[in-house]
Amino acid sequence: MRSPTRDEPDARNSAAPNADLNSPMGSVTGARQRRPSPPSTLRQIGGAGLRRARIPAVADRLVQVIVLVRDLPGARTWAEAMGLCAVEGGRHPGRGTANLVIPLGSQYVELLTVVDEDEAARSPQGRPVLEALARRGPGVARWGVQSDDIEAVARRLGFPVERRRRVRPDGVVVTWRSVAVDEAWAEPWRCAFMAFDDAATHPAHEAVTHANGATGVARLDVVVPDETALTTWLGGPVPDGVRLTTGDTPGPAALSLSTPDGPVPVDPPGEAVTGDRR
Repeated sequence: MRSPTRDEPDARNSAAPNADLNSPMGSVTGARQRRPSPPSTLRQIGGAGLRRARIPAVADRLVQVIVLVRDLPGARTWAEAMGLCAVEGGRHPGRGTANLVIPLGSQYVELLTVVDEDEAARSPQGRPVLEALARRGPGVARWGVQSDDIEAVARRLGFPVERRRRVRPDGVVVTWRSVAVDEAWAEPWRCAFMAFDDAATHPAHEAVTHANGATGVARLDVVVPDETALTTWLGGPVPDGVRLTTGDTPGPAALSLSTPDGPVPVDPPGEAVTGDRR
């Protein structure tokens, strides 16, 4: 059996009994298996479904905001001009994507792009990035929360816990567990859920100095179908820093970072595409 590659789920150590079959990278042999359908938000608001899944809610914290960019060299130049330090995250093997990371202490911004369109088009994990860039252009695309009990989240939502790993350019291996990443790409008003295994390698904790003094997310605006749908998905209150509005184009709409001089909007270079931002 080969060793897991960079940023792919580690099927051998999955926390779910059949996680190797439900992993976004497929089974060990690469075959993609069908994932369970997400539970209906409306069915979970009341009735037997909610009573069966009476799992104590845990406080989730906004930890990750993904911003799509046209290219990484341009994104680095833009970040530096804003007074932000963006470190190389590396390429995602088999997905045709690569990223830069802006660490913010307890949160991080991921600047994500497609570096190989053919590879991305063939990858179940690369296609959402390719399609989002084509549909709406650069900008805030997806968000993730960090849970203190990722196993409880998986049980509540009915999705497997996926073990993921990435090798940084310096050779350090970053590992984490995630829930509902594919669902968050499909409907980006939904967050993905994450739990990092080692605080020392957490992307947010990398020691950098931002010239503008950025310390975290000031506000993330998210358009939702209705607020109850999101709080049901979260299983608890909306994380600090997230502001909800209702609308016909659900998904993250705007991001600003906290600095000593006040909030700074994050608006990456590139001509955005108007219209559907899902």
